[in-house]
Amino acid sequence: MFYNKRKTIGVFLNRAELEFQQVLSRSLTETAKQCDYNIVFLTSFGIRETETMYDLYKEKKVKKARR
Repeated sequence: MFYNKRKTIGVFLNRAELEFQQVLSRSLTETAKQCDYNIVFLTSFGIRETETMYDLYKEKKVKKARR
């Protein structure tokens, strides 16, 4: 993948479109450059066919807050 002598760090990110993940990836990229490392991000964009328990909990919490 990389044709240089630097070590490579792999990072898995879920739902890369979210703000926290974007800030995290920018910070990690900058730090990797400063330390002379390659960095590879493996991401998902939150597309799935079923809801997770977290999604159901979050939805329930939002409904309570609206009351």
